[in-house]
Amino acid sequence: MHNSMKWFFIIFFGFIAVFLMVYILFYVIATYIDKGNKAKSYVGIFVLDLEKTDLGIYSDSIELYKDLTIEFKRNGTFKFNKSVPFIADTTGYLKTARAGRWNEIYYNNWKGKITNDQIGHIGVYDGDSIFYINSVTPRADQIGKSNVYQVFFRKISDVNTVEKAKKSSKKINVQ
Repeated sequence: MHNSMKWFFIIFFGFIAVFLMVYILFYVIATYIDKGNKAKSYVGIFVLDLEKTDLGIYSDSIELYKDLTIEFKRNGTFKFNKSVPFIADTTGYLKTARAGRWNEIYYNNWKGKITNDQIGHIGVYDGDSIFYINSVTPRADQIGKSNVYQVFFRKISDVNTVEKAKKSSKKINVQ
């Protein structure tokens, strides 16, 4: 093989290697940014959407569940305001996924182990930001009884609004 041919292959394959490394780097950065933006879109408080959620055997007790909320915090954790039979637990954390994959919520303690549910991406329907828990895991004592399969939540505020409201509602000492 001639010297010029050898240099051609070295330059050609070097160019391909550099191109692949740059492509992978951009892919990793774009995925990281996308996942971070998804996590930010969940931050805030959501209330149970009774128009879209079929509560199945719990439909007779709508008054007990109409004020059910879930709050997603900036650190990726979430907390429901109360325990309900059709959702496994009240606390856990959010795991966002790449585009085209399910996001997930992981419950902290379900029958002594961690379990998770798939959640849909935030979408806007009729002007509301909505997400849903798909194939929702019921509380341990409701397995085999619960027939609630999708639970929809509608955003009622973002965390900035809630934090500002909490700060402004602090008592002011007047002298």
